[in-house]
This record gives sequence, C-alpha cells and structure tokens, in this order.
Amino acid sequence: MTRARPWILLCGLLSLTVLALPASAAREAKKTTPAKARVAKGASFRTPSVLKCWTSHEGLRECGNNVPPEYAQEGYSEISSTGVVREKARAPSQEEIEAARQRAEAERVARERFTERATQDRVLLSTFTNEGDVQLASNGKEAVFESRIKLVQTRVADLERNLARLSEHAAQEERSGKGMSPQLRNDLEQVERQIAEHRQFIVDQRHEQEQVRLKSATDLERFRALKSGKVKPGDP
Repeated sequence: MTRARPWILLCGLLSLTVLALPASAAREAKKTTPAKARVAKGASFRTPSVLKCWTSHEGLRECGNNVPPEYAQEGYSEISSTGVVREKARAPSQEEIEAARQRAEAERVARERFTERATQDRVLLSTFTNEGDVQLASNGKEAVFESRIKLVQTRVADLERNLARLSEHAAQEERSGKGMSPQLRNDLEQVERQIAEHRQFIVDQRHEQEQVRLKSATDLERFRALKSGKVKPGDP
C-alpha cells in the first residue's frame, strides 16, 4: 500500500479548515499553500475559534491556534470564526521606543517654547505702543547701569587714595626701623580687598549692561515684526 506524503495530508486538512471558514477567512487560510507556507509545528488541525497566521523567519506564512513565542512580537493576523480579520502590530524595538521618546520630548520642548514666546510677545505688545517707547525703555536701563557704575568708580577712586595714604604710612614705618604695625597691615589688606571687589562689580555690571542692551535690541526687532504682521505671537 502506497503511503501518502505528509504534505498531501496537510493540504487536505487545511482545505477542510478553509471550507469551514467564511470567505474572508478562507482567503487568508488559502495563503498557506505547500509551495509558500506551512502549518506551524504542533498546531491543531481542528477549526479554531480564532485562526492565527504569521510569517516565519523563512518567509513562509504559517497558521495555527497559537503564535509561537519567537514570532509573537513580530505581528500576526487573527481570523475569527465569523471571518473578522484583526491585525496585531509587531512590538516596537528598543531603538524605535527611544526614537519615539525623543520625538515626544522634542514636541514637548517646542510647545513650551511656543508658549513662552507667545507670553513674551503679549507682554511686549501690551507694554509698548510704538518703537519710540521701546527705545526709551532701553535708554532708561542704560542710564541706570551708567549711574551705578559711575558711583562705584567714584568709590574706587576714594579707596585708591586711601590706599596710597596707607602705603606711604607703611613706608615711613619701615624706614623708621620699627616695621609695619599689625593694624596698618590689616588696613592695607582690607582696602586692597575692597578695591578688588568694587572693580569686579564694575566688570559684572558692564557684562550685564551688554546683555540688557542686546535684549533691548532683540525686543525692538521683535516689536517691529509683530506690529508689521510679519509674525504672530508665539511664532519663531
């Protein structure tokens, strides 16, 4: 007696499964022909309530009651007994998850920047009515810095004169052979320290003044663009 080949029996069983399914499910099951696909190892040949089909690593279309673990994350199709086909998308890779996280973060930052710009633009438009007002405010800030710096410069000049006087006194004590007294040494160090602190204050003020000057120029340019309608509040 001639023994039937396993794949012939397999095709016969698949044909019975196809006949038992509605038209849409039958079309999905017909994809599992001996030339292009196979029934997964260990799959049941009875008509399941939900037929699951996936693509193997060899590129073959396989179907069965359950998706093997090695293919469960790759995406597959589910065909119900009523012929409803549902696609199960594959699980995203770690690279895709990270890329999605970065996109979400970039979108969040963009929204925050838009909100911040829109708020600043509304403040700018509500504070000033014309370019002259913007320039006047800028000049006022400049004047405050200049006044503050000049005051400190005057204080530095006074300290330097005091330092010169103390230095002369110290030289006299040295020439007398008695040496510099501890009090005089302390006074000299204190005055030198104050001069250094005041000079650093002037440097810091000049730096801050420059930053404010640049900000004022940017505000004026932005005000012009908003007033002319070239940009809207919040636009880059």
